[in-house]
Amino acid sequence: MQFSRLLPKKFSARLIVITISSGLIPIIIFGCLISIFEHRFLTQANSAVYRGQEEQWQRSRTILKKTSEDFIRQKVLDVVLQLELYLQAHPDMTVEDLQNDVRFREIAVQPVGKKGYTAVQDVDTAMNRFHKDSKIENLDLHSLSDKLPEFWTIMKNSLGGRYSYGYYKWKESNGELRDKFMYIAPINEKTADGVRLGVSATSYIDEFTRPILAAQDVSHGTTRYLMIVLNSLIQSFKTVGFLSMGLGMLFIVAFSSWTGTYFSRAITNLQKATQAVNQGNFDIRVKPAMSGDVRELIENFNQMLAQLSLTTVKKEQLEASQKELKTTNAQLHQEILEREQAEKALRESEERFRELAELLPETIFEIDVNGDLTFVNRSGLDQFKVTQQDLDQGINGFDMFIPEDRQRVMENAQKVLQGKQIGLLEYTALRKDGSTFPVMVNAAAITYENNPIGLRGIAIDISERVQSEQALRDSESKFRSLFNLSPQAIALTELETGKLTDVNNMFCELTQYSKGEIIGKTTTGVGFYSHDDRIGFLNELQTSGEVNGLEMDFKAKDGSILNALMFARVIRISGKSFILNIFLNITEQKMLQTQLQQAQKMESIGTLAGGIAHDFNNILYSIIGYTELALDDTEKETQLHGNLQELLIAAHRAGDLVKQILTFSRQADQKLKPLKIQLVVREALKLIRSSLPTTIEINQNISNTCGLIMADATQIHQVAMNLLTNAYHAMEDQGGKLDVTLKELDLDVDDLKDPAMLAGPYVCLTVEDTGAGIDEYLMDRIFEPYFSTKGKDKGTGLGLAMVHGIVKSFGGNIRVYSEPGKGTAFHVYLPTIQTQAETKEIRIKSPVKGGKERILIVDDEEQIVRMSQQILERLGYHVTVRTSSIETLEAFRAAPDRFDLVITDMTMPNMTGVQLTQKLIEIRSDIPVIICTGFSEKISEHKASTMGIRGYVMKPVIRSELAKKIREVLG
Repeated sequence: MQFSRLLPKKFSARLIVITISSGLIPIIIFGCLISIFEHRFLTQANSAVYRGQEEQWQRSRTILKKTSEDFIRQKVLDVVLQLELYLQAHPDMTVEDLQNDVRFREIAVQPVGKKGYTAVQDVDTAMNRFHKDSKIENLDLHSLSDKLPEFWTIMKNSLGGRYSYGYYKWKESNGELRDKFMYIAPINEKTADGVRLGVSATSYIDEFTRPILAAQDVSHGTTRYLMIVLNSLIQSFKTVGFLSMGLGMLFIVAFSSWTGTYFSRAITNLQKATQAVNQGNFDIRVKPAMSGDVRELIENFNQMLAQLSLTTVKKEQLEASQKELKTTNAQLHQEILEREQAEKALRESEERFRELAELLPETIFEIDVNGDLTFVNRSGLDQFKVTQQDLDQGINGFDMFIPEDRQRVMENAQKVLQGKQIGLLEYTALRKDGSTFPVMVNAAAITYENNPIGLRGIAIDISERVQSEQALRDSESKFRSLFNLSPQAIALTELETGKLTDVNNMFCELTQYSKGEIIGKTTTGVGFYSHDDRIGFLNELQTSGEVNGLEMDFKAKDGSILNALMFARVIRISGKSFILNIFLNITEQKMLQTQLQQAQKMESIGTLAGGIAHDFNNILYSIIGYTELALDDTEKETQLHGNLQELLIAAHRAGDLVKQILTFSRQADQKLKPLKIQLVVREALKLIRSSLPTTIEINQNISNTCGLIMADATQIHQVAMNLLTNAYHAMEDQGGKLDVTLKELDLDVDDLKDPAMLAGPYVCLTVEDTGAGIDEYLMDRIFEPYFSTKGKDKGTGLGLAMVHGIVKSFGGNIRVYSEPGKGTAFHVYLPTIQTQAETKEIRIKSPVKGGKERILIVDDEEQIVRMSQQILERLGYHVTVRTSSIETLEAFRAAPDRFDLVITDMTMPNMTGVQLTQKLIEIRSDIPVIICTGFSEKISEHKASTMGIRGYVMKPVIRSELAKKIREVLG
């Protein structure tokens, strides 16, 4: 109501005002919408086009980047394969040999792309071995860790023989940073000097993506041009729209002014229609309210609206179609470009693959998902004895394996198609002619748009390797047989760690260890020998390259020390260094050598004892003789007479001592006599008491009622001294108690442990100490000759062995009881006899028979000659003496009938007593001869009798025995 008041009252004027107002409103709205639509449409269209292009370029860049990585990785694997084949063909070449080998270098260093290349490194030390720049060969790549940390990370991950790959930044000489991709794969074969190598390939990744970037720039330029053209079209449309609206407005104003008066009836309808049009409803129609021109006008108005509606709809559809067509064209263009680039890269890769495959001596093949062969190189055709025509007619790759392997081949092929890596596998291949041969097969999936379409792989003929392995197994079997059957102990140890990796049966038997107890342990850890001994052993091995006859001691499981000669040499097994040790056991030989040395020592002692005995007996002979003469010249019951008797008894004891020395050295026959053992035991206790420290307490319980035994006093004394000395050594450091018991007891059959013993009365001597005791595992060895747990300065290992032998020789037995930490007790059992003991008293008052015969005495000791002359002359004999065997022979030869008896010493200068006797018998065959000797290995009583010597006496001899022997010889 308020707005209508502002309108003019005249209808035509009002119509003009209303028409103008109605015309301006859609123009303004149209202009605003066009402006908004222009800005938003262009912005969104430009953004949508660029976004779509970027998505397409990113996908293309990712595909090309992945293709580039696959190409570099395939290049590395191809080089690895070629180098492995080359190393298999030249197993004796070291790294230095390979660096000087032109063919190996050509394979190792190959171009990758325009500026990329392959190289070879040591995968254990990261040392650069082969590079296109020879100046940086043998460079430690660890030195690049600070300058190129990303590069060093990839290289470090490959150490130890692992696969590694990744990107790193490389700074060009102009300062530009570019991305490089590197892939590293290990070579399974080692060089002759045990070096493990790996192949790496590196290349600029933008070499492969640069064409995409160029195409992207072209596409962006085209898009910008299209957006400019589209903007121009929109501006033209806007200009035409505004002009059309302006002209229409003028037409309406003129027409409304001209018809305002005449067509007032149609104004309302036209006003409503105009309002509807202003609201954008072009489908509305005005019903004619009158005839004539107004009706025609309304019909024309309706036709205009219909035409306008039709025109407006076609333009929108055209714009939508154009937009969709442009989008489709851009996508199609992008897809065509990508496909052309991919097909080109694929063709180039296929060409390189075909060229390489045809050059390789091994079988290179491709199969589809059904197993049908699509490609086989010339080497493969030759190996399987098929032709290209056979291949063209169709061959299933699975049929080229023996039936037993086909199922396994197909299963492994499926695993590879599923993306699993299974590595080299061994099969038996089947040729066209039916023959077979072993092969190693490795394959990878062929993919297209991330879908597997087949397999590509290599088949390596390993007939020679299989034959070599069989020969190696045969050789190893022979070595194993020799190893286990060897009579010598053999051990195999690691050079670096000293760990035992294998031992033979003799080694286990010798050391008393089972294989399970020592395999994997070090020799020093087990305790075979000390660390210092091993160092000395290794020093000689390193100095000489081998060990020949090195004498070493090592400990067995039971603690016993074994002597062995070591023979060793370093050998290599599977690229690893080992020491082959051979132990020549010389323990028994050393023991025999020790026994021989001891026997030689005893022989020397015996020889020395014989010499001492001879000289000492001569001295005693003089002492005893002159003492007996002095006793004859002194009055009885006087102190001097008593002293002389003691002197005579001491001289006889000294004679017994000489006999003990000779018995010990086995140079005098033992004579068993009835013996009262308690006297000998007391004498031994008396002798050892002075040498024991005060920390050892001696308790003795010796029965005086013990019976007699048949034994040699010297040997019983030896038994007692050995047992007492062992007890002393057991308590030497800590002190203790020594108990000595002697008693008689009856043993029945149940008490006897030795079948050689008889039931009856026995004398039991027990020597018990509170020392350290004897370990149980040593109890069975204590009576073995030369076995001793004492130090070298305390024992020879003969004491208990000698005791055991003496006791057994007397028909007795010895038992031992010991507990470690508590002490030891030795029990000696000796059978008693029912006879009386021989008296050892010197019968000084016994009557001595003499005579009137003529006796010739010869001895090189003047003292003995004078003493003998006095004794025999006091017995009434006529005595002629000489101190030289030569003089004696001359005197006898001058008057052979002048003498009734000759008494000669055995050992004399120039001529022995035996030789002199033979000369005398030659002169006078019936001449009686008595030979006297202090000691001689060359004469005995029996031997003297066979030589015609009628009498034999041992020095020192007492007067009564000599007088008795003279009367026996003279009759």
